[in-house]
Amino acid sequence: MKIRFSPLLALVLVLALSLSGAAPAQAQPRAAVPVDPVVQEILDDITQDQIITYTHQLAGDTPIFVDGANYTLTSRNTYSGTDIQKATNFVGQHMAALGLDVEYHTWGGATYPNVIGEIPGLVNPDQIYIIGAHLDDMPSSGRAPGADDNASGSVATLLAADLLSQYDWGCTIRFAFWTGEEQGLNGSDAYATRSAGLNESIISYLNLDMVAYNTIGSVNGIDLRYNPNITGSQALAQLFADVIDAYDLNLVPDIGTTLAGGSDHESFWDQDYNAILAIEDQSDFNPYYHTANDTVAHVDPAYYTEFVKASIATLVHESGCLLTEGVGTLSGTVTDAATSAPIPGATITLQGTSGSPITLTADASGSYTQNLLEDTYTASVWAYGYEPVVVENIVITADQTTTQNFALTLAETHMLSGTVSDANSSAPLSANITVDGSPETAVTDPATGFYSLELPPGTYTLHVTSAGHQAATREVLMADADQTQNFSLPPLPPVLLVDDDQNNPNLQTYYTGALDQISVAYDVWDVAVAGAPSADDLAGYCMVIWYTGHLLQQR
Repeated sequence: MKIRFSPLLALVLVLALSLSGAAPAQAQPRAAVPVDPVVQEILDDITQDQIITYTHQLAGDTPIFVDGANYTLTSRNTYSGTDIQKATNFVGQHMAALGLDVEYHTWGGATYPNVIGEIPGLVNPDQIYIIGAHLDDMPSSGRAPGADDNASGSVATLLAADLLSQYDWGCTIRFAFWTGEEQGLNGSDAYATRSAGLNESIISYLNLDMVAYNTIGSVNGIDLRYNPNITGSQALAQLFADVIDAYDLNLVPDIGTTLAGGSDHESFWDQDYNAILAIEDQSDFNPYYHTANDTVAHVDPAYYTEFVKASIATLVHESGCLLTEGVGTLSGTVTDAATSAPIPGATITLQGTSGSPITLTADASGSYTQNLLEDTYTASVWAYGYEPVVVENIVITADQTTTQNFALTLAETHMLSGTVSDANSSAPLSANITVDGSPETAVTDPATGFYSLELPPGTYTLHVTSAGHQAATREVLMADADQTQNFSLPPLPPVLLVDDDQNNPNLQTYYTGALDQISVAYDVWDVAVAGAPSADDLAGYCMVIWYTGHLLQQR
């Protein structure tokens, strides 16, 4: 764990809470987690002996077998060279031996990649759940066993891979070992940033950092830290606490928000991914933190074991995609009923007797394939310009492929037409019309302002733009007849004020007041509300005044 602590900040926070009467975050009412017999079997397979064996290996007390030979670690510091390279190879080779897909994600030097093992989902592979921990440790020189910080979280993640790789999963499960955490969350930041850039659907990340230290004889407290601004984060922390209750684990959870300190969950928060931190009670802080004395001798094995069990059980319940039923395959084509031509991009939605619907898209040849749990499904198929089709009673049998083809009939279209004109002069305008829900577009005749579109039945949103004029948006319902939609666009005012001061200080009234005094019309674009304007948003104004207020801030 990387500690970033300011005594002054702590004092300010304490005073602020005292003066405002603010209360700490309250736990939400708990919804009971049912005991899953499969999860109970997994927990029963977790032994204290195995946990301590792995911890001795990562702490350098006993050798690891890596790269075909035994090797004893003296450090797992990110910049320890051979040591960190051996540590990352060890967890990677261990997971590969379990049959996992393994990625060595290089974010800096070649000797200290992040290591990520993956079980690809059989039904919804794009839905990703991650459990992880930073593998690197401190101090930066000399012996650095890092038993608690953070061999402990790494061991929990390694055991999760051991146990969960024995099952099939509908979603994708990843097991992550980060490096560069102690230098500023560098490895996880690079990974989360890359995932966001790839639009990966990471549903949640469970971060384990320091899960082994507890003063013997004290309350077995753990801290669960969530971000109130991230959807699902508090619910995930609550689920962790509920799992502790359901499986009668000897831990006392405290749910709250993080005010100081840092760990790899923050890298995921920075990309708006759901994540929490699970960590030992910070009011019972490990006195051997970041020293050569952070050894296995100073962990609480019974507490540590309970923490590992709670973490793995939480991941299973959070994902909800451990497969206990057989899996079959549905495949087929979507074609035009009249011509038999493929319909690429057709949308197929599959709903079983339970669970959430699954939506997929036909490929360029009109084909689709989807793994599904053994069940009976209803398929709803839609493509633009065609009548929708619903097919019921599609039976999926385990280990078999069911073929279901869909032939769609062209829908009748109707004319949507009208004119676009200037709201002040009624003069015809040259305008562009685009339609949400349709690939159709139109350009008006500049001499008359007239446009026309052919659209099948449905509800559409029309967007009308013309240089120097305010854009218009309108929802239109196309039924069984032609219809007319005319647009009258007001001219843009000459000035656009781009309010980018973040109210620090708030300067808007100074600018609007000055323009009001000289009777100049204007629009206001608030960056805090709408984000930064694009070039298209700025086009058409005679002048753009973009103010930040930075020069007025105290330095």
